[in-house]
Amino acid sequence: MAPSSSHSCTFPCFMLFLSLFLVPALSLASPSSNPKSIVLKVSKDPGSLQYFATLGLGTPAVAFKMVVDLGGESFWVDCQQGYKSSSYVQPDCPSEQCSSARARCGGCFLSPVFACYDHKCGRFLDNSVQKHAFYGIVSQDEISMKSAGLDVRVPGTVFICGETVALEGLAEGVKGIMGLGKTNISTVTQFASTFQLQRKFSVCLSSSLRSDGQLVIGDRPQHSIKSMTYTPLITNPVSTASAFFPGESSAEYFIGLKAIRVNGKPVQIDKSLLQIKDDGQGGTKISTVVPYTVMQTSIFSAVINAIATELGHSTRVAAVKPFGACFESNHVEKGSSGSHVPDIDLVLQNDRVFWRLGDVNSMVKINKSLTCLGLVDGGTYPVGPSIVIGGKQLEDTLLEFNLEESVLGISSAECSKLNLA
Repeated sequence: MAPSSSHSCTFPCFMLFLSLFLVPALSLASPSSNPKSIVLKVSKDPGSLQYFATLGLGTPAVAFKMVVDLGGESFWVDCQQGYKSSSYVQPDCPSEQCSSARARCGGCFLSPVFACYDHKCGRFLDNSVQKHAFYGIVSQDEISMKSAGLDVRVPGTVFICGETVALEGLAEGVKGIMGLGKTNISTVTQFASTFQLQRKFSVCLSSSLRSDGQLVIGDRPQHSIKSMTYTPLITNPVSTASAFFPGESSAEYFIGLKAIRVNGKPVQIDKSLLQIKDDGQGGTKISTVVPYTVMQTSIFSAVINAIATELGHSTRVAAVKPFGACFESNHVEKGSSGSHVPDIDLVLQNDRVFWRLGDVNSMVKINKSLTCLGLVDGGTYPVGPSIVIGGKQLEDTLLEFNLEESVLGISSAECSKLNLA
């Protein structure tokens, strides 16, 4: 599958990527401290609705604002504009770094910034917001950050050095994407390896633009939440990246949704769409780069009709993009008897295990008189995943991704007041 970008590749360059292989995660250079976990602030950009964290990169350290991509394959940055660091290294090829990054030696990159490197390695980097892929050079440099009051330094972090064009569609001031997906060179895997942490992370996105959420790599304090609902993480055997080769599985996080309920009533949908097919289509994915939950057309129509029935069809008004169902605000806002908005339950492994979306997660207030259901029509099959649970529906929800046990923990939490350090 070719990358979705304006760049093309000659046959020798294309052959660079055909023989990819996987080795155990890297053992990186000694860190500056030995934290029990890495804790980063996660903020929301009001214009793009993307979530980002800020890290120091290079020597001397320069602050890099990075989009947080839950299922991103790698940590990649724009090296074309003003990237200078005395600790920057391009690993020789063959090397552990190149093979761990699923890259091969040599090849030509169409930008004069990179040119041709006979003894270096490159691979695709993924702009998951625009769903475009680009080529980049496998590189290493030092990452530094403030974590729960500690100055943490991670020498030799492997990342992909890309071109400025790869930033298209990302929030203003962003320099790249910090991927948290299931790969050897994701931020989660590398930081966990460096500090000998459990391969797990927790994320809690704040619903307020005035306060930050948190990302914790490693263990979080058990007292930080009272109870969690657990469900298995499922591997999609076919990559969902913008460009990939046969045999690659997805780095993203899927869960096994069985049904959907509105106010406790089952929504009639084609449940076969909830299964991941042999070609990788279908299923339910969780994403931080999609601002609102996207549903295949028939599922979307069934859910919004069920919501409209509960709210009363007479309160429904003309929708505004990108939403498909909007209502009079005075009918859905909280009153003395509570919210009029029906609960949406995402039923997991059985009827007793579900992820509940209340009014905070399901409704988007457009103005004083207009409130819309925060769901988007994703089109008809094949569309990739049948459901992508997006950022709005993840806010004020603590999600714990345990990659050791392949389990997701879910709990409602007011992220702005939650101390995960």
